[in-house]
Amino acid sequence: MNSKLFGKYMQFSTSLRMQIVLILTLTLAVGAVAAGGWFKWNAKWEKHLSAAFQSGISLSEVVDQYLNASNMDMPSHTAGFDLSVVEPQQITSADNSVKLRFSNLDGRSFETRFSILDFRNPGDFEGNRIPIRIFSRKLTYSLGTIPGAENAGLSARFGYLVRTLTNYCGDTLMFVNIGEDRWLRIGGPEIWGCESAPNDWRLLTFIFAGISFGIFLTVGMNAVDRLDNLSDEIEGRAKTGRIAPIKPSGPREILAISAAVNNYFDREKDRLEQRANLLSGISHDLGTPATRLKLRAALIDDPTLRAKFEVDIDQITSMIESVLAYTRNEMNIEEPRRVSLHSLVQSVVDDYADIGLPVTLAPMEAESVGSTGTIFKSGSKRSKVNLSDKKRLLCSCRPNAIRRALSNLIDNAVKYGKSAHVTLSATSECIRISVQDTGGSNADFDFENMIEPFKRGDNAAHRTGIGLGLTIVSNIALSHGGKLTFEPAAEGTCATLTLPR
Repeated sequence: MNSKLFGKYMQFSTSLRMQIVLILTLTLAVGAVAAGGWFKWNAKWEKHLSAAFQSGISLSEVVDQYLNASNMDMPSHTAGFDLSVVEPQQITSADNSVKLRFSNLDGRSFETRFSILDFRNPGDFEGNRIPIRIFSRKLTYSLGTIPGAENAGLSARFGYLVRTLTNYCGDTLMFVNIGEDRWLRIGGPEIWGCESAPNDWRLLTFIFAGISFGIFLTVGMNAVDRLDNLSDEIEGRAKTGRIAPIKPSGPREILAISAAVNNYFDREKDRLEQRANLLSGISHDLGTPATRLKLRAALIDDPTLRAKFEVDIDQITSMIESVLAYTRNEMNIEEPRRVSLHSLVQSVVDDYADIGLPVTLAPMEAESVGSTGTIFKSGSKRSKVNLSDKKRLLCSCRPNAIRRALSNLIDNAVKYGKSAHVTLSATSECIRISVQDTGGSNADFDFENMIEPFKRGDNAAHRTGIGLGLTIVSNIALSHGGKLTFEPAAEGTCATLTLPR
């Protein structure tokens, strides 16, 4: 039995569909409990107020007895009220007005004065006023008009009065004038006291409901975040071309999606490897007959014909080497590692400079970084931070691929633009390697078209090559999650290789 329950629990916990169903079910259940608790308390409270109304009607009968009594021998406790007759002290103030001072108020300093009209005598159009005073420790009651008692009789007016006091829930004392100097002192803790009110669990209920909804929302957002993370991983692999398996984690549906994507990546990787191996094999096999052709061309006596054969054979050999470089990049067998990109670029530039080619590397400039403000100074000034330190240019990449891409850009700049000026810049998000030539303005040149395989410009008609150099650079940039862009410069064209850090 325990194993079955555990299996059902695992089914709920490992299935996104079941998690959603469980969350919705628990949300509805908690909402129903909260709503039920609210309506149940309202029903109890309304019942409590109705009982107070009936007690007020009973109190009106007792007050009527005191109004018509000829002696003081009356009940002291009836219908939940403590009754006693008192004679307050009359105090004449400086303006000759008479005020009443009631004793034994126990700190009830807030006084409310009003009257109830008694229209029981048919010929009395103004009604008989019954003065009432209420003393409280916390507030003065707003009883200019008693709610619900506008057109009610005397008994109902007392009922609505007691109901109103009960609704305020306080430790109050009521004094009703039953004669010129006599007042009926009425205490009703059993009626309008807070201790007699039903327990109010609404706040705890809504706190529990709020916490529960927060937990359910967190669990639901966690499931959505897992889908977002899976989407980001798939998109990242699609951008970079790194066909690495996605680590499966989460509910069963996400595991199934991860497994399907991994299977697709495996098939795609096998397909790319087969295509790359096929091209590499063909290019490699073409190298042998090209070498034999070059040896046989050396036996030709006619120097003009021999020169033409050698040019064609060199062109074939160049095509073979370019295709091999392209397929090696497609196979993507080099593992990424973290290297100092500044040192890598410097070594490539030094290799070209050592053989006398006009290739230079510009010194890095200090980047301008905004300083944060403090309580002692504002943050409006710009502070200079030197980013030329090699430690600040660490980058996770495939160094041989980056070296090949940079070499291709420099070769094109030297071949078609006389010289190459390399610039290295960095931000917190990316590193840019720019190669600018001095071949004149090419504002109208379509460089984006040159990225396509075997595409060459008009100025390459008498130059060696087959049009795969920029294609390889672009593929290397994309495989790192970066891009290759071109923009016209004052003296030529600037090619920029952008890599994420």
